Amino acid sequence: MTEISLTYGYYPGCSAHATAQEYDASVKAVFGALGVRLVEIEDWNCCGASSAHNLSHNLSVGLPARNLALIEQAGLETVAPCAACYNRLRVAQEELATHPDEFAWLEEALGGPLQGNAVVRSPISIIVEDVGLEQIAAHVKRPLTGLKIVSYYGCLLARPRSISELADTEHPYELDDIMRTLGATPLKWSYAVDCCGGSLSISRFQCSPAHDTDHCRGRPCYGCSCYYHGLSALSG
Repeated sequence: MTEISLTYGYYPGCSAHATAQEYDASVKAVFGALGVRLVEIEDWNCCGASSAHNLSHNLSVGLPARNLALIEQAGLETVAPCAACYNRLRVAQEELATHPDEFAWLEEALGGPLQGNAVVRSPISIIVEDVGLEQIAAHVKRPLTGLKIVSYYGCLLARPRSISELADTEHPYELDDIMRTLGATPLKWSYAVDCCGGSLSISRFQCSPAHDTDHCRGRPCYGCSCYYHGLSALSG
């Protein structure tokens, strides 16, 4: 087995230190086992997630813009394991590139101009494209033989299409490939990129879709995981 050595910046996001600590620990453990070193971005701040862009467009771009500046300073391609953080960082990049005049005020707020060269990645992209399925297969110690699983990406890794790293934003297959490599049996289902309704989980809980399945569900989003765990607890 050929060992690899890769280094990335790490933007954990707020949930990694609160409701998604187990996901944070899992990402670090898996990447460490695969030879991937993660360097946490110093002095990062909240990306704004859904709250900021519901309140202020400037805030929804300004908060992730500060993180983008820190990523540029670190000089490392950076993984954002939270799908909401990933989405906000990449959407902010697109907004800044498309409407530079509208956000010219950020230069003074950030103490200098953004270079526009920050690279934000999802764990799925790094595992499939940089580490590779061959390397994953070589590290498998307990194959998931007999486990049937459905892959759930949620909406934030797939939309808008212009910021997505998925090869196919309507019918993605990257998680299926990973699960198959681990020995599990991925099943097809129709909810892979549907919204989980997480933003409605408090204000309009009865409107949130359940996406029921009798099979194990693999999902890469803090918000979706937290929401579905809540549903499970309420349903007993």
